[in-house]
Amino acid sequence: MVKEFMNLAIREALIAYKKNEVPVGAVIVDENNNVISKAHNLVETYNNPTFHAEVLAIDRALKTTGRRYLNNCSIWVTLEPCVMCSGYILQSRLNYLYFGLEDKKRGSVENGVKVFHSEYIKTDLEIFFGFQEKRIKRIMQNFFFSIRK
Repeated sequence: MVKEFMNLAIREALIAYKKNEVPVGAVIVDENNNVISKAHNLVETYNNPTFHAEVLAIDRALKTTGRRYLNNCSIWVTLEPCVMCSGYILQSRLNYLYFGLEDKKRGSVENGVKVFHSEYIKTDLEIFFGFQEKRIKRIMQNFFFSIRK
């Protein structure tokens, strides 16, 4: 299952890539391992800095389930979430975060402010990372190389 869910997130990232969006994809999975939403970055498409894959996937999952929170659900993301997305993950009460590639520059889970490691943040969120990071890193590098040409 692990590989399957990250592969779905990578597919979403590749859709973003084709739209000239930063190639980040996210997938929300419920407690029964059913995919309840998928999304990719749409920041450039809608000229909106909040349209990150995680935010869009969470919004779709909430709409799909009709629930206020996503307890017992997991989010699979290709890139370490930023501060905004970490806050969104926290507020939606997801229980598991899986991400592929660390983001040393803007990440906020294992890097930067380390939102979930703060003594002031109380959460049951379990964090796992390092899934298919070489593949995701190659996608990110190719994307940024292509836009800098």
